[in-house]
Amino acid sequence: MNIADALELLRELRRNPASENFWNDFSLLMRSLAGAETCLLVDPNGYQDARILGADPAAADWLVQKAHELLASNQSRLEGLGGAASLQCSDLKARLRLLVAARVSAKPSLIAVLDIPARERSRLTELLLRIQLVADLSKREPVPTALPATMNENPAIMRKGHGELIDALELVADVMGEASFGAAVLILVNGLAARLGSSQVTLGWFDGGYIRVEAISHVSRFDVKTEHARLLESACEEAFDQERPLVYPSDDDTGRLLIAHRQLYQSLGPVRIHSLPLRSGEQPCQAVLLIVEQDVPVSKTKLEAIQVGLGLLMPWLSERRARDRWWGPRLFDWATERLGRLLGPEYPWQKVTALAVVGGLLYICLASWPFRLEAGAVMVTDRTRLIGAPFDGYVDQAYATTGDELAAGAPLAKLDVNDLLLQEAEIRARMRSLNADTDKARAQNNLADVEIAQARLAQSRAGLERVLHQRGQADIRAPFAGVIVEGERKDLLGAPVRKGDTLFRLAQIEGLYGQLELPERLIRFLNPEAKGELALLAQPDTRIPFQVTGIVPMAQIKNQQGNQFIVKVTFTQEPEKWWRPGMSGMARIEAGHRPIIWLWTYRLIDTLRMRLWW
Repeated sequence: MNIADALELLRELRRNPASENFWNDFSLLMRSLAGAETCLLVDPNGYQDARILGADPAAADWLVQKAHELLASNQSRLEGLGGAASLQCSDLKARLRLLVAARVSAKPSLIAVLDIPARERSRLTELLLRIQLVADLSKREPVPTALPATMNENPAIMRKGHGELIDALELVADVMGEASFGAAVLILVNGLAARLGSSQVTLGWFDGGYIRVEAISHVSRFDVKTEHARLLESACEEAFDQERPLVYPSDDDTGRLLIAHRQLYQSLGPVRIHSLPLRSGEQPCQAVLLIVEQDVPVSKTKLEAIQVGLGLLMPWLSERRARDRWWGPRLFDWATERLGRLLGPEYPWQKVTALAVVGGLLYICLASWPFRLEAGAVMVTDRTRLIGAPFDGYVDQAYATTGDELAAGAPLAKLDVNDLLLQEAEIRARMRSLNADTDKARAQNNLADVEIAQARLAQSRAGLERVLHQRGQADIRAPFAGVIVEGERKDLLGAPVRKGDTLFRLAQIEGLYGQLELPERLIRFLNPEAKGELALLAQPDTRIPFQVTGIVPMAQIKNQQGNQFIVKVTFTQEPEKWWRPGMSGMARIEAGHRPIIWLWTYRLIDTLRMRLWW
């Protein structure tokens, strides 16, 4: 509720005390003046059966229960007019609250229970003073009769009992009707001078480490370099430093700490100077109001009403002054305010979350992680030999299969030799026939037939040697110790083979190296002497270190994977017993350190560059 609405509600309650919503509206007015979240107006009725006359807004059950506990446990403190008691508790949302009970009227008996934030404890005296200023409304018990027309029409009757507060609120409404800060403060000091009957009212505002005079009553323009302006600023600074209302001269003050006030007093003559520090809510002191009293004394009630009105007006003045300033100071003040909120004690979890988010973003943008190139890998060896069929025939026996570890000379397979045995018998029979022909020709002294028979005999001997050699090759054995990496027993048994057909591939475990398939988009990051680690599917938890030794300069086309470059690597540790040629896995090649944000976005950037032609 703003000042104008509060003033209008105050007038309405004064004109129409018989309204059905009188007590609820009265609660709304007191809640607005006290800055509370909820206000209960309670008739204690002996404190045991307290009756709630009005509330704004509707009171929750927990608040009503706490209010009854507060009244029942503080009867002695609430007996006299102005008595007060407080209770600190938590609401249903676990927020720390402060319940304040204050007697605002003796006849009829009326106690106001305010629900305010616990942080407002330091302003408790000021809040109680505000509600006491309108407490006289409660002395009018609502009756079902209308007020005389003269009371509604005569402002003087309306002001009776609380005229000082109405005057202050009317002045606040007039000030808030101005658009600029300069015009508003000029109306403020002129209005105060007129209402208080003061000879001069000065408003000083704290800015840049010192107090600056913003407005002087009855003076539209003034020179800040004059002696009088300097004395006013000094007096304002003196009141600002002490942060409490000052009066000079005063019977209970020796004047030792009021040097500037004494100098101003000596300059103005026989006057009384009132200095009122002004605050905006819980903010530190922002301004100082100097009231120079000459002929008409200023009553304490008027000063209290002015303090209440200015307390409501200060936030608006601060905002209007900040808005009217040049954009440079406004930007500086905005940054200072946000920094103060950021470093202040409010909203701890939100600040922790925001700090974590900002810290995470800074870490992502500034920190770096190792950049590793991922590539498919396979373990290979160049020490392999193909074991083929020595002659045409059939596989009679197969002793080995893929994965078998064999020693040198171990049997692999045996070919069927029945055909060779028949060929051997045939050749030997032919040789006996040729020997007989040779002897016959020699007996007949037929030298030509002898030579022919001997030549055919030599041919048969060569055929016999070939057959015998093939019989010796029929028993196939491992030429060296190794592992069968190709050749299945079940596929070889009884299979017809031709000379040179591959039966087995035998590989040695020694001399193993890695062969990586690096995607084309990563080849530009590869260092020819880079290092890395390999993890095989056989044992994913084991890392095998390696170093790049060579790059095949021509890419190979893979159907689904795109172009791949073959990278050869050598292992920098001794081979393990479980290593086998053909084992596959994943390799990561070290490529230095890069910012985290780059690691997360470089693929997207490359894609956009290709599509948008950056």
